[in-house]
Amino acid sequence: MAPLSPYQRIQQLLHLVALSPTHQQIVEFLSRHLNPLDEKSGVGWMVLGEEGSFETPFISGLLFKLDPGVKISLSDDNVIAECMRLGKSKIWDMAEMHAQYRDATHRENLSVYATGLALPISNQVIIACAFRSSRSNLIVDESYFECIRLILVVWLANQSPTPKQSTRKNLPQVTTLTDRQREILHLVQEGKTNHLISKE
Repeated sequence: MAPLSPYQRIQQLLHLVALSPTHQQIVEFLSRHLNPLDEKSGVGWMVLGEEGSFETPFISGLLFKLDPGVKISLSDDNVIAECMRLGKSKIWDMAEMHAQYRDATHRENLSVYATGLALPISNQVIIACAFRSSRSNLIVDESYFECIRLILVVWLANQSPTPKQSTRKNLPQVTTLTDRQREILHLVQEGKTNHLISKE
């Protein structure tokens, strides 16, 4: 059976979020279906705590054990911290990332994963993904991952806040979409392909 297209994966995620899934169900879905090559991905739901440490209460598909309570400050020279500061997704080659970021974690796992991805979906939550595939083999552009991120931003913004979720004044709120982001989400809901969306 042929792998699902990126468009079909986005449709599946839209269907799932309409069913009010748990955070763990979202993580498991991403682990099984995010990679367009149909390879299982390592996925961790990372929550930024009050003291600047990330907890990872929900994980799926990781081929190594996460360090509990990994301490990453927002000022660290770390790709996760950078994505949280900017509120933007980023995909990277693992070897290049470890060379670029002084505070990069899990250096010993370079042989396991070739590509990393960070999807910040609120001012306190970032979804970190790891792929065994090389970035060049993923055969999708970054708009695919950005579309996934925007769907999750809207889904999470509509969830009931938990006691651990508090407003952090030093981070931008990611509860509303820009006009362009709304337009892209509308085109996805209309069933447009990534190619047509990028043309428009």
